[in-house]
Amino acid sequence: MTENFAAANPDTKFYFTIGAVSESKVKDEWTKDPENAADFAIAADDQLYDLAKADYVQDITLLNETMASDVESRNGALSVSVCKYNNDLYAYPVSASNGFFLYYDSTILSATDVDDFDTMLAALKAKSVADGKVYQFGFPYDSGWYLEGFYRGAGFTIDKDANGKNNCTWDSSTGTPSGLDVSSALVKLSSGEYKDY
Repeated sequence: MTENFAAANPDTKFYFTIGAVSESKVKDEWTKDPENAADFAIAADDQLYDLAKADYVQDITLLNETMASDVESRNGALSVSVCKYNNDLYAYPVSASNGFFLYYDSTILSATDVDDFDTMLAALKAKSVADGKVYQFGFPYDSGWYLEGFYRGAGFTIDKDANGKNNCTWDSSTGTPSGLDVSSALVKLSSGEYKDY
């Protein structure tokens, strides 16, 4: 990317320094020293609200409305919406969504066992009993990105308002299941309990 950018601007000499920072830590690093922070970074979209509000990132819509319109026309509405603050574009979408993958041991579970979550958990329990071992379902329990799928699957939402701030309904105490029910099920799953999750 740097070589292509330099080639497209041959009248200017560029010096590129490339560093590695976790996408989840970009805001933390940027706010330590905004004047000397990176000119370009890939960050998780939940950091944009604070960065834009503090004027640490450029309003692309004000900088170049044609460029902002081009980005909006070539990308999905959802991926563009998370790049906005106060309805102006502040970032370029990298992907339309996060991709989650299920990895499983095919000596323990079959391809049909993992067709749906309930079947997979039942198969894990049956195999554990049959083998006299404990086979568990696992995922990063401390990641909001993974946890969101369980709440969305139960009908709860997390969406950005017009300012790009997250609004979450996970703590709802109404409905079946409630947000508390989902949280309780996650605690059971993390403990290896599959019954009545």
